[in-house]
Formats: sequence, structure tokens, C-alpha cells
Amino acid sequence: MTTSALLRPVRAKVFVPLLFGVLSLFVTMANHARAQQAPENQLKAALIYNFMLFTEWPVAGLASNEVLTLCALKSGPVSDALIQLQKKTVGNHELRFKLLAEQDSLQSCKVLYLDDDEHQRPAQIRKKLEGLSVLTISDRERAIDEGAMIAIAVDNNRFVFEVNASSARQAGFTISSKLLRLARKVW
Repeated sequence: MTTSALLRPVRAKVFVPLLFGVLSLFVTMANHARAQQAPENQLKAALIYNFMLFTEWPVAGLASNEVLTLCALKSGPVSDALIQLQKKTVGNHELRFKLLAEQDSLQSCKVLYLDDDEHQRPAQIRKKLEGLSVLTISDRERAIDEGAMIAIAVDNNRFVFEVNASSARQAGFTISSKLLRLARKVW
């Protein structure tokens, strides 16, 4: 047997893991590039979906196998992205999206997305939410001060979020400690 014949299996043993390592690096880089190219509104919708995945609803607020309705008060780029979440599941609940008209009740909503512009009428929105178990999420940084349970913001070109855990608990929600550890601030 020649020396080159003896080295062939050794090269294969080294080459195959090296090849997989390089391929994983390229896949990671491609995913990172795709994430950077994704529009901001789609990234916000993905965050909102993940917030729902890591939230436990009060038993009285969401019956087993009940449809989980995600509502928005106005049409816009983020609500357009939220529509794409329809038919996904959160636990054993199918997700539906509903764009509300001004006079609509929030009774059927389990999650309410508040657009950045909604800060002009927080008192009206809080009044409509009284007595309801509705998870409120906003992309306005100071929305926590206005009663939202989760507020999304951009800091140094990264999405960050704050959680008002006490407000969520008062409404009967349990937010996963995993999500709370990722929050920039927990109230």
C-alpha cells in the first residue's frame, strides 16, 4: 500500500467535518443577511408572535382550543405583517388577525397591537380594556408608561423590548421567565 493510499482515509475524516463546518458558516451568514434584509414590520410581527408564544393566558381568559385573536386598531405596515401570522398556532390555539374599526369592542381580542400613533388616546384604550384579559403590545418605546404590557423599541439598530410584568400579572397573564430575561427592562 502506498503512502497516498494510507493518507486518503485520514484526509476524508478531516475534510468531511471541515466541509460541514464551512457549510454551517455559510448558512448562518445567509440567514443573518436575510434577517438584515427583512423589513422592520415583518421583524416586529415575528417579535409579537414570539411574545405570544412565551405568555400564558389566564384560564378564564382563553378557553382550551379557543381561537386566539390578535387585534390592531389601525391599518399600517405592521398590521399588514401581522395578517401573515393568521393560521399559525400558539399552544393549541389557532391565531387569527382582526383589524378593528373605531366603534368595535375589544371583547374578542386576546392580544392588542398598538401602533406608534396610538399614544394619542391611551385613556380611551385603557377604558375599553377594563375587565378584559388582553395582552397589549406596542412599538412605542414609552408605551409601558401608558399601560402597555410589552413595548418594542429600536436601540443601536437592534430591537429591544420592555415588559410591565406587574401590569401583565394584574390582567392574569404569566410571562415566561425566559422572555423576561431577554427584556431590556422589567417593571
